[in-house]
Amino acid sequence: MNVKKIVFVAAMAVGLSAFGLTLAPSPVTLFLAGDSTLDDHGGDESKFASWGSSLRPWLKPGMRIVNYAKCGRSTKSFRDEGWWDKILSEIRPGDFVLIQFGHNDQKLDKPKVAVPQAQFKTNLWQMVREVRARRATPFFATPIVRLTYENGRLVDKANLDAWAQRMREVAYEANVRLIDMRKLTHAAAEKAGEDVALSWNALGDRTHPAKKGALLYADLFLRDVTSRKLEIGKIFEKGGDGANPPFPEWSAPRAVTRGPHEHLLASYFAIDSWSPNKRYMLVLETDVNGRLPEANERCTLGVVD
Repeated sequence: MNVKKIVFVAAMAVGLSAFGLTLAPSPVTLFLAGDSTLDDHGGDESKFASWGSSLRPWLKPGMRIVNYAKCGRSTKSFRDEGWWDKILSEIRPGDFVLIQFGHNDQKLDKPKVAVPQAQFKTNLWQMVREVRARRATPFFATPIVRLTYENGRLVDKANLDAWAQRMREVAYEANVRLIDMRKLTHAAAEKAGEDVALSWNALGDRTHPAKKGALLYADLFLRDVTSRKLEIGKIFEKGGDGANPPFPEWSAPRAVTRGPHEHLLASYFAIDSWSPNKRYMLVLETDVNGRLPEANERCTLGVVD
């Protein structure tokens, strides 16, 4: 842009202000970098679903999520295969990059993905520097829980907690905002119990959420972002001010009337202040073409049993 164009844009902005008008906020993109628990599997949610892509219904108009997470990748293979470079080539100033790895980095018997803990920290640091060099903002999400139980208690047989802790350390050292999805999902799964928690995942799978679990994990993410007023919350309709969580905590859930333009997204067992003994279904009303809303004003929550 030359000097004349800069002056013209500035003058136009001043002119709009004089009439009490303001320019619309610039669109912001949230890029997702991670493994199979974030991968949207080509949009096919018949078995697995991405908790990151499940955030889309609550985006503000003009904001978007671009999901480059890939099944089976680690901080090493995600870069080796060019996926990280693809994100770097598309980032614009003001964008966000959410980084969640660890599930595959800790598979030390698989050379293509294995990343020892010290190298894991180095890889995360490099990602942070490269995102910031493009005037974008990195965020970390620790890896979600694996639903492995013994005697009714969750156990960490693969020591995934160690890689989550290395991510927490880099977040502290590099001043990166971290959403501790490992702790959030662990607490939810332990409170729900094995039978209920496994209903969140694909059948017979203890790692990968189905749509039910993906929506619940997205809820946990948004609640945490909202309550801590993190900058990333500004791209969501109800995020960032701490007053309007994405799923209202109704003490007496409203009944759902199924209509021609309602679309059942998921049913799941509620946690926290909701009754843990009741099953709820989340319904988002669609338009006549079957498109989902961009905000949750048309969202209803009804008790099933």
